[in-house]
Amino acid sequence: MSLGVGGPASLNRDKLSPQRRVTAQDIDAWLQAARERQAPLHRQAALTPWDSDQRQEVLTVMAALLQERHTLLQEACEEVRVISAATRVWSQGVRSTFADL
Repeated sequence: MSLGVGGPASLNRDKLSPQRRVTAQDIDAWLQAARERQAPLHRQAALTPWDSDQRQEVLTVMAALLQERHTLLQEACEEVRVISAATRVWSQGVRSTFADL
């Protein structure tokens, strides 16, 4: 049984060009897809014998999905930081322009 890793998040990320901003709809779609992918894994982990290879495989996939979420969260935080810094610079420029008037 192959559960695979890379699910919806990696698919969505592959579609995004570096010039395209992530939208709220992108995030909502990814979160919904992640929930749909995670629910059967939780059920399967709960129903498989404790010491089975299948349970280990399910837990490995779940760990990979968590790592993927963590990476995407880090990327989103970095994007917010960059946008915030750019907005701060723009705002200071506007204030300076108005002060000169």
